[in-house]
Amino acid sequence: MSGQNPPPSPAPKAFGLKVQLGAALAAANAADRRLIWKEIQEKGLAAHLAGQFAEAERLYRLVLEKDPKEPNALGNLGAICLQRGQTEQGVASIRASLQIKPNQPHALSNLGNALTTLRRFDEALEACQRAVALQPENQDAFNNLGNVLSELGRSDEA
Repeated sequence: MSGQNPPPSPAPKAFGLKVQLGAALAAANAADRRLIWKEIQEKGLAAHLAGQFAEAERLYRLVLEKDPKEPNALGNLGAICLQRGQTEQGVASIRASLQIKPNQPHALSNLGNALTTLRRFDEALEACQRAVALQPENQDAFNNLGNVLSELGRSDEA
């Protein structure tokens, strides 16, 4: 039997190896995609901070096309809506963000500010109080809390 070739390895082992390699490659590609989307998100934030709202919105929407539940993109898109005077749309987007990731102090503060604009003071108060509780050093949250307390006639608590 010395002239015979050894039997081929069983197919399941080879298939299993291919699956493992494929899974490793898929994980690397997924990480690359996340990085790419994170970079797009960061470019959107840079455009947003530079006052380039149309470009920021385009980039945030691009992120949301890939991942409709990306909380930062939803919250930032909501902030753009608020800055453009589209308060109801802003509130909806920020609430969607908070449903996915509830403990975002900046989103809660923005929500409180927007709800104050809409004269929905009880909801605004709750959002601002949560923002301050989560991040006591957040001056915007304290300012928004003071504004809603003032609107409620409770300036002494501000």
